[in-house]
Amino acid sequence: MGDPRMADSMHARVAHATNSESRNHLYTRRRTGNGVGQEGGLAGCIEQAARCPESPEHRRAMIAGPDTVYRLATERESENRNFLKYLRYRCDWSSRRLARLQRGIVQQAWAEIDCSQCANCCRGMHLQVSLRDCRGLARALGLRPADFRARFVERRRDGHWYLRTAPCGFLNGNQCAIYPWRPSRCRGFPYLGGTVRDEYVSAILEKARYCPVVLYVLEELRAHLDLAPRRRKR
Repeated sequence: MGDPRMADSMHARVAHATNSESRNHLYTRRRTGNGVGQEGGLAGCIEQAARCPESPEHRRAMIAGPDTVYRLATERESENRNFLKYLRYRCDWSSRRLARLQRGIVQQAWAEIDCSQCANCCRGMHLQVSLRDCRGLARALGLRPADFRARFVERRRDGHWYLRTAPCGFLNGNQCAIYPWRPSRCRGFPYLGGTVRDEYVSAILEKARYCPVVLYVLEELRAHLDLAPRRRKR
């Protein structure tokens, strides 16, 4: 993907994602009835956050753009690691109760965060692809699967195929140039359908370095569980 002629040829073969109205901030302006995500989104919480540094608004306001996510996740990695271990081994919440809370937080995160203004995952993560993904992308580019693999992917020691470069060579600005044919790993990311308690701690922390949605969910879960009454030790 280092050859600019190859990139130009690739972009000429695929249908680019439709251009959306440009925004200067990662967060959209929305109104909701629950007081969260009112006009101005998270940016509107900054003034209140300054008056109350430990408030949930402060935590959310700090996740203000894709350029800050990696730094914040790295700074809080130790705290988040301990929190995830607490969830797995000591938290007495049922899986059903935790899943209900996480679903609400995830919905809130998607209402506030616009992926098309971020693309951090496309820039920072090395994408694993399946042979099925390679066949679909090869058809989209008008290539034979073997030629696609030779140009764009490599097989690593773990036996899996990965795109050769990061940032992803199919990224066009903040938009995916192969969006209708994107790999299965891209379609499901950031995989928040279950609960963070059921995932590997290292996998969640890795996602949090690149994805503001994952970092947002961790911060909000910590805030809710810090405020929730806990069973006293006997």
